[in-house]
Amino acid sequence: VGDDDDMLEVGETWGYTATHTVTQAEIDSNGGGDGVLENTATADSDETDPDTDSAEVPVDLNPALELVKVTVYNGASGDGLTGVHVGDAIGWRYSVTNTGNAALTNVAVMDDNGTPLNLVDDFAADYVSGDTLNNGILDVGETWIFEASGIAISGTYSNLGTAEGVAADGQTATDADPSGYTATPREALIAPTNTTPYQYISGTAMTFQDYYAYQGGVIQYGVKGGKISQTNPGVFFYFTGASGDIVGADGGDADTKADTMTITIDQTLDPDNATSKFDPLNYSNIWLYKVNDLNSNGVVDAGDSLTTIKLNKSQISVVNGDVSISFTPDAVGSMYVIGVKYQTSSVVGDAVVKTGGVYPTVNYNFDTVLNGSIIETYEGGVDLAPKPGTGSKMLLSGEGGDGAHAANDHQVKALVDAAMAWWVAQGQDVTALQDISVDLSDLGQDSDDKWILGVTDGNHITLDDDGAGLGWSAGVGGVAPNKVDMLSVMVHEMGHVLGMTDEQMGDMLAVGDRLMPGGETEGGEHDAVASLPVQAETLGTIGVQEAEHHVNFS
Repeated sequence: VGDDDDMLEVGETWGYTATHTVTQAEIDSNGGGDGVLENTATADSDETDPDTDSAEVPVDLNPALELVKVTVYNGASGDGLTGVHVGDAIGWRYSVTNTGNAALTNVAVMDDNGTPLNLVDDFAADYVSGDTLNNGILDVGETWIFEASGIAISGTYSNLGTAEGVAADGQTATDADPSGYTATPREALIAPTNTTPYQYISGTAMTFQDYYAYQGGVIQYGVKGGKISQTNPGVFFYFTGASGDIVGADGGDADTKADTMTITIDQTLDPDNATSKFDPLNYSNIWLYKVNDLNSNGVVDAGDSLTTIKLNKSQISVVNGDVSISFTPDAVGSMYVIGVKYQTSSVVGDAVVKTGGVYPTVNYNFDTVLNGSIIETYEGGVDLAPKPGTGSKMLLSGEGGDGAHAANDHQVKALVDAAMAWWVAQGQDVTALQDISVDLSDLGQDSDDKWILGVTDGNHITLDDDGAGLGWSAGVGGVAPNKVDMLSVMVHEMGHVLGMTDEQMGDMLAVGDRLMPGGETEGGEHDAVASLPVQAETLGTIGVQEAEHHVNFS
């Protein structure tokens, strides 16, 4: 306002404007502490003394923060986690972000521990990271990380985290976020035979399915004459008690001592009665362990130790594979774990019938039963399944026999020497044969009902023990007309170790015939390798010596 003559005349008013950008520091300090931003202007002229006037603008503090809480378990994080086991370590991560316009101090996170009405058990989360300036102030836009940990308890659990910070004017910013999980007791376990009970209670044991993944995670069986002839593996463990439910209790009788209890491990088969149940290996392979709750948390976990409790035979009952153990706990609240080693050979001799051209797969489910109620189980059980066919094998052309005398190690060793010498005579590098191992086993029939004479796995050769029930012809000079030629099978399986295929060598051998790789099937008396012992002396001495020094017999 004015007449633009550069003279402030009597009664005239001039207007001026100025701007100031509010800084974050001014807000954070709440205008220096008094809640306002002050500005003083001074007017002056040549003819007068200066005059001043001040104006104030209130600082508009809007402190706010956001809390995001997640549950952390075994590398996974989120809300509502499942697959958590009772007694395992569980954690929580709290992300606190300043979403307001003012810095916050005294930032802290408290958790209600899942008991909102009980303040006594609340706990504080620990600061981990995020303070960029390392000044203890949660600046605008900054995120701090807090963490806390605990032990998982049974059931669905949720706890509420609350973050709090204070602005310069004393206002408090808060936010809350819940997170939780569902925890179940550690279940019973079917495990390989090298598993210890401590591995079971600590959760570090491998399952049977994981250990035997290379064979489909199942118990394999072979068939001979329509009956199960062999199983692999021969034994496995069932452990139970990690839930803490095998525990001493007083039934309300006159005394206050723990009452005698009976635990039964019950097997159910699907299809029912398709095969026999598995029996314990023997009574000495049924164990009872007392849990020493060293961390006093009332949970069976890795913090505990085990004491073996000697069982008398009178305390154990085995009925059709189902095992019952009766004992008296030493005190109310004492927890126990049970282990049983089962033998899979219990099913050998069981008749099996193909359906749709396939032998049955039988699921074995194991339940731990107390007072008529299932307290633990191994989810999914374990399957007994027919052994699949394999390409690295030699088969019998025709029907097998009803049984014959099994071969012995002396016969096998002589044929190993002769077969290796034959490969040397063909000009083959037999280096790969120097560390083979050979054993005898009842190989039975494959999934196509073909009788298996020999099979190779890596550098290990297995021959059927009795030549498909027909008996072995273990000579070199000729083949008995009513028996199976062991030399043909040994040469064939060594060929697999050397990298040759069934297509290259042929894989079907008839009774009384000799089949050598690259040649035709002939009767034993006309076979071109009848002079093999001489060849072994003149051409194959290196192969024979290597066989003597390196071949292992299982």
